[in-house]
Amino acid sequence: MTNVLIRDNNKNIVLFLNEHYYAGYAFDRNKVEEVDDSVFNYFNFLKLSKNNTQLPDEYGYKVILDKDTNYKHYFKDNQENLRLFFDHNGENVTLYENNDINNTSKGYSKIKKFNKTMFTIDAILILACAVYLIKPLHRANFINMWHNVPVAKEALKNDVFNDLTKEDIKDWIYSSTLEDKDKDLLYNEKFFDDVLPYINKIDYSKFMYKHKFDDINIKYFNDKTDADTYGYYHQVGDMNAIHICNSIKNEDSKIRTRVLSHEFMHLCQTRHEYKLLNEASADLLAKEYFNIDRLTYGRGVKALQKLTYIIGKEPIMEYLYADNFESIEKNVKPYLSDEEYQKFLEGCNCDIAYTKYDGKYSYYTKI
Repeated sequence: MTNVLIRDNNKNIVLFLNEHYYAGYAFDRNKVEEVDDSVFNYFNFLKLSKNNTQLPDEYGYKVILDKDTNYKHYFKDNQENLRLFFDHNGENVTLYENNDINNTSKGYSKIKKFNKTMFTIDAILILACAVYLIKPLHRANFINMWHNVPVAKEALKNDVFNDLTKEDIKDWIYSSTLEDKDKDLLYNEKFFDDVLPYINKIDYSKFMYKHKFDDINIKYFNDKTDADTYGYYHQVGDMNAIHICNSIKNEDSKIRTRVLSHEFMHLCQTRHEYKLLNEASADLLAKEYFNIDRLTYGRGVKALQKLTYIIGKEPIMEYLYADNFESIEKNVKPYLSDEEYQKFLEGCNCDIAYTKYDGKYSYYTKI
């Protein structure tokens, strides 16, 4: 089953798709509602344009490439398969490749180009179909786009939003198919002691944890050239999987522990909007709780440490685990001009490995 995350103002929507059914919840801080057909309105701006070409069939479907977005659309009997659309246009734009410089995310230029296009219709696509809309779309547009709902609605079962406990997390991890050494590594009691009070503040975070830790697993990709990284995690598409490079699969080395711990920190985060904050905090918390001896994003960590020294740890934890960036905003924005605050946001969301200054690429050193 494929999951799609949607953020509309202060609302978080989690949508699940398979071949025949869809289900999901819309969360805000005061209530939880099951989604209905209107959720597909959000994808109207991804409709297939007239600037397209047909590709060879895949999976028994006619494949049409939209030349404006470089996204593939899958049709059978004149009906589009949404699960295939998200499966094959999601993770592909968030893996990694070498472009002009090393360590640039795969599809990075494509994402920037696509964002620029989307700004013209007041919508932004953020990493693997996590959709952040500025303006809601109308149901009529949904009908024009998808012709009809391609899947039937199915009720989600057994989703009770009780507070989570360490025992819940421990049960999920130790009942998974993870190797014993990985179970022992990832169940860090002190970490969950510190994090669960934030998770339990809102139903959205509790829901995400339940679905992330239920059947938590590791998936291996072929080799480092496929992704230019030893590991990665995506909160969309496959939220309960950590991806690890085959070349370190059987190693009991520090590098495997470092990669697994870092990506596990991403799995534990419930908000992934600001790249520097998420990557630097994953590094810093992996070092704090898992005794990692080397930081991948050392300069980003230094920037985050400076920010934490100024505003404290609490607002950062609220952002990471209680879906609350406002906790950072209220501690920063009052002391900056509008222009300075915009630069602060850009810093929080910069490419943490490299950032371009005056036509050159250099490590980002400050927020």
